[in-house]
Amino acid sequence: IMRKWPEEPWKDRPAKLTVLANAMLDSLALLGGAHIATALDFLLSILFMEGEPGKSIRPLSLTDEVQLHDFVWETLRRYPPATGVPRWITDDKGATWQHQIA
Repeated sequence: IMRKWPEEPWKDRPAKLTVLANAMLDSLALLGGAHIATALDFLLSILFMEGEPGKSIRPLSLTDEVQLHDFVWETLRRYPPATGVPRWITDDKGATWQHQIA
């Protein structure tokens, strides 16, 4: 978040950063459908694969909350379960709109 929007005074307003991070996490968690199963597939595949990138994460302690937290977030970052996000765009001040998947 801080790299995406470096012009924001994140250090002066840590609550704003927390709210935005929570909103992003909620969006991922509430995405639902097949995306949750896909994310779990990625997590389990990496956890048990013999090659890379699974090999380099070991030893991973699943009882260590910090390690587990980092593992989940890094997997979601590297292998996002949803590859496109739809939005509506306009180039004529709202007279017409186009659907775009970014």
